[in-house]
Amino acid sequence: MSERRRPRVVAPPSGTGGVGISQPAANLGVSLATPSKKVVASDAAFGTANLQRLVGVPRPHGLLADALRKSGVPLVEALEPCPVPGLELVSGFDSPPWTANPRPQQVALLAEQLHSIDADYVILDLGGDTTFNSLDFFLGADQGLVLTTCEPASYLDAYGFIKMTLHRKLMRLFGAESPYRKFRDEDLARLIKEFVLPGAS
Repeated sequence: MSERRRPRVVAPPSGTGGVGISQPAANLGVSLATPSKKVVASDAAFGTANLQRLVGVPRPHGLLADALRKSGVPLVEALEPCPVPGLELVSGFDSPPWTANPRPQQVALLAEQLHSIDADYVILDLGGDTTFNSLDFFLGADQGLVLTTCEPASYLDAYGFIKMTLHRKLMRLFGAESPYRKFRDEDLARLIKEFVLPGAS
């Protein structure tokens, strides 16, 4: 029996919509997939998912919403075969409105399942925004690629995404939920809080 693989999770986000995140995500999944290399392309743009049309699955049956429900199915049961050998899809197609803003616990469970899929790569199609969901998926990935175009506004949005990622990382390291909380320096924690959340009590 072959040893179970731990996938390399790749997240190519952007700070804004309109850059074309879904197309590079789909292209990356297609280029990495082979009959001997399993790749999973997953929607993570909650509420604006469209990855299915780019990987040749017009009406997917396995849906991301099924895995996000309170009594949801395991994510592996939502995997949808694609026409490209070695490529499978986790689709957010036609999801109900509540999936546009899932709870942090749902996102954490989904991320955990994505990292445990038996595959060589998992490619995340993130939304063009700086919500905590997008930032947390990006921070949890093994490799991140921030996308931009040649427009000055797109450069600024990419910079904004990187800056917000740093802020989110600091908040997680020094926040109440941090596993390193007992080791933190209180003066440094105060300075970071004043920087990330100016005016907060």
